Amino acid sequence: MQVFECDGVHLYWDLPIATYRTILANKPDIVVMNRIWSRVFLVDITILYDEKLMKAKTETKLKYLDLVHEIVDMWGVEFAEIIPIVISTNGLIPVTLAHHLR
Repeated sequence: MQVFECDGVHLYWDLPIATYRTILANKPDIVVMNRIWSRVFLVDITILYDEKLMKAKTETKLKYLDLVHEIVDMWGVEFAEIIPIVISTNGLIPVTLAHHLR
């Protein structure tokens, strides 16, 4: 279990999230929970070939959608977001990546 905590922010990686109901996609690459702002960010990092960048971004968001809803209910946070970081093997990134990292 990998956990880092500092000033109300919890950072988890390589850790499945236990939920009340069965959710198959319950292990994002990184989970950032900010208790002060009542927000959770699920970060999923994918590296693949150039032609499938936007498809992978959409699939990642759909993959963790149930987990986001469950986290909001279980942890009582106001907001949870999926942040897909998709990078091609040649170093290309979607134009939306900068928006997600703000």
